[in-house]
Amino acid sequence: MNSEDATIVYGHLIANDRYHLTVADDGTGSSHFGDLAVTRRTPDFTRETDAFVVYVRDLDSGVYWSAAMEPVRNDGDPYEFVAQPGMVSFIREHDGIRTTLEVMLVPDAPAEERRLTIENISGRERHLDVTTYVELVLNTPVADAAHPAFSKLFVQTEWDAERNALIARRRQRAPDDVPMWVVHTLRTVGADATVAYETDRMRFLGRGRTTARPQAMDVSAGGTLSGTTG
Repeated sequence: MNSEDATIVYGHLIANDRYHLTVADDGTGSSHFGDLAVTRRTPDFTRETDAFVVYVRDLDSGVYWSAAMEPVRNDGDPYEFVAQPGMVSFIREHDGIRTTLEVMLVPDAPAEERRLTIENISGRERHLDVTTYVELVLNTPVADAAHPAFSKLFVQTEWDAERNALIARRRQRAPDDVPMWVVHTLRTVGADATVAYETDRMRFLGRGRTTARPQAMDVSAGGTLSGTTG
């Protein structure tokens, strides 16, 4: 690979006393609570990297893309990355839809917020849905990297219908293990939303697929979220 072919990705850090995010300008990154990894990132330029992904899908055509450059790349899309103190933004246009994804931390709390603004610049009515995807770790990065498949076995999920939230925890292997929990929730402004969910990685990605072409986003493959937890 020569210098003209190389892809340079710059990393950015957003942090408070207890929580920090590493975010790259292509949208990949990971979340950390102290010394623990909350989400997984395995940088590898030969494949799509694990990250927090926001997918946007046109329900009429079935076409989908990601709010950031990765993992659903399209080099012809207008794309801009903006870094400001305490916040990064990803601005992308695809098929007449402009999205702005802002990533920030909640002040003085071990929590993050990702705010997606959608603009229809196509001049016609559009029907869209938004899906988020992330791989949870809830473990030290070293332990997760050493045995990722084994580490995943201890993450358990449940759906809280009252709070419209997915809750995940790491099952304790010993009585003195520190309990670890994470909560993920969506809210909308100015629009009603029907929420579906899926925590089975195989059901979401599908056999032989990656985050660039997950089965759950593929209308031709019957892509849906099954409501599986466990």
